[in-house]
Amino acid sequence: RVKLLINRQTGEAVAMKMVDLKKHPDAMLSVRKEVCIQKLLQDKHILRYFGKRSHDDVEYLFLEYAAGGELFDRIGK
Repeated sequence: RVKLLINRQTGEAVAMKMVDLKKHPDAMLSVRKEVCIQKLLQDKHILRYFGKRSHDDVEYLFLEYAAGGELFDRIGK
């Protein structure tokens, strides 16, 4: 699941990706890979990675927000 977060002080939008490891126990390796790749990639054409947090069995990834919906929806058309 991805949610939009807005910083009340700055108005900056951030995407928060949530991965529930109880529902998807095999997803931990994918989360680790994504974090490693995001840390390596720094380009103006790639969403910025701001960090990750864990709470209970949920992993939270914080990424630059991109309006316009899913990329896969646009590619398929």
